[in-house]
Amino acid sequence: MASSARIAVLFVPALTLCALSCGRSEPPLGRQDPAYKIPAMKSAVGDKDVAAIPRLIDALDSDDSAVRLYAIIALEKLTGQTLDYEFYADRPDRQPAIQRWKQWLTGHRPTTQPATRQA
Repeated sequence: MASSARIAVLFVPALTLCALSCGRSEPPLGRQDPAYKIPAMKSAVGDKDVAAIPRLIDALDSDDSAVRLYAIIALEKLTGQTLDYEFYADRPDRQPAIQRWKQWLTGHRPTTQPATRQA
C-alpha cells in the first residue's frame, strides 16, 4: 500500500504538469495577457507568419505599451514599414497611424499559404 501511495504522489503531479503544458502550441496572439501575446509576436516574426499581421495591427491599440512596442517591431520586420506609428504616443495620437495600418491591410491582405519558389 505504501508503494502505491508513493507512485500516486509522484505520478499525479507529473500528469497534472503534462496536462497543463504538454501538446500546447505556440501562444496565440489573441490572448490579452502580455506574457502570452509578446512571445506569440516574436514567434510570428521568426516564422515569417504574415497571417499574424491583422492581429499585430489590433495590438497597436493595446493599453500595454510593451505590447504596442512588440507589435510595431513585428510589423516592421514582417512588412518593412512602420507607417509613422509611435508606440509611446497617447491613444488619440496613435489613432491616425492605426488607421493607416488598417488601410494598408486592405490592400495587402496576408495569405496563410506559404510562398512558393519558382524554379
